[in-house]
Amino acid sequence: MRILWVKTGGLIPLDTGGKIRSYHLLRGLARAHPVTLFTYYEAHEDDRHEELRPFLERLVAIPLAPLGERGWRRAVDYGRHLCSSEPYSMWKFNRPFVRKRLEEVCSKQSFDLILCDFVHPAGIIPWDYSARKVIFTHNVEGRIWQRQADVAENRIWRAVYGLESRRLARAERRYLPQADRVLTVSDADREGFPNS
Repeated sequence: MRILWVKTGGLIPLDTGGKIRSYHLLRGLARAHPVTLFTYYEAHEDDRHEELRPFLERLVAIPLAPLGERGWRRAVDYGRHLCSSEPYSMWKFNRPFVRKRLEEVCSKQSFDLILCDFVHPAGIIPWDYSARKVIFTHNVEGRIWQRQADVAENRIWRAVYGLESRRLARAERRYLPQADRVLTVSDADREGFPNS
């Protein structure tokens, strides 16, 4: 089975639980199946994604222009996004040229399965492509952002987190039903998704 694994935010360095989990599952699948990793992420020094190439059939790693340091430049970027219905955590990476590049990969290679790692890249997945689609969730993202909104002391951050929570929950309701399968970490997560 030929697999296309689509991941936003990059995979290397292994500095978060989600990346560590994805890395080990990807390596395990690559032992038994030819896997293409399509990943796109904010450019950073010491990009070591090439280290993944030896166990993959193909690596498509796309470093994106940085969005700016945290602070006022990131706030301006977020302000530009306010009119979008897409969650900021998806919008900031799911750029039109990335979607086009993924479509090119799919047009030049036949895949049996497209694995969408987290819900975030779901906005660029070619849902009409003939392969089966799996969304591999790590969390119920809308719920996590709502928890942040619930505990935020600053009213502005509470509003920002609440808006992101609602948008992510809407994205989960939109994309998860389109997948042939949704993999969750736990029964509690499975029950926490809309339409579960």
